[in-house]
Amino acid sequence: ALVKGGLGRPVLFEERGEYVRLAVQARLSEFDRAIEAMRAGFASNVPTFVLPLLTHRELMVRVCGEVSVDLDILKSIVKNKLDGGEQDPRMAWLWATLEEFTNEERQQFLGFVWGRERLPRDTSGLQLEVRTQASHGDEHLPSSHTCFNALDMPRYTSQQVLRDKLRYAIAHCKAIDTDFAAR
Repeated sequence: ALVKGGLGRPVLFEERGEYVRLAVQARLSEFDRAIEAMRAGFASNVPTFVLPLLTHRELMVRVCGEVSVDLDILKSIVKNKLDGGEQDPRMAWLWATLEEFTNEERQQFLGFVWGRERLPRDTSGLQLEVRTQASHGDEHLPSSHTCFNALDMPRYTSQQVLRDKLRYAIAHCKAIDTDFAAR
């Protein structure tokens, strides 16, 4: 049998089988603690007894959210804090713009305002504030605050300006909370 701590001596020919068995055992179990920690974290969010009942797609949706961005769900969690309230045309322009966007652009929009590109399955308690960026106009980009789930929108004068500025912001302003980086 091999002696523990044999770092300073070569493996003898007759010990090779035991050495290989122990080396394979060590390699196959070297990540056991890390995997168990991941399993425990996963189990704290997903009941493990349901895993055999779910397909990989169903599990992905439960953990990550839907790939397609449902605007009706998004509308249900948006809180309009624009200066003009419900009469402010920028809110209608925002919805019209998001309707025109591809799903990929809608995902980029979510990434811009939340830091994640999918809506969670359970949106209870979740809200996105759309606010007026009072001192800014057509020449400025919208800004977001991912920690607060907020979109600050300048006082745009048309839907075209809003669409162009929002499309640029979601495509090029990738760093979280870099409000002044792309101006």
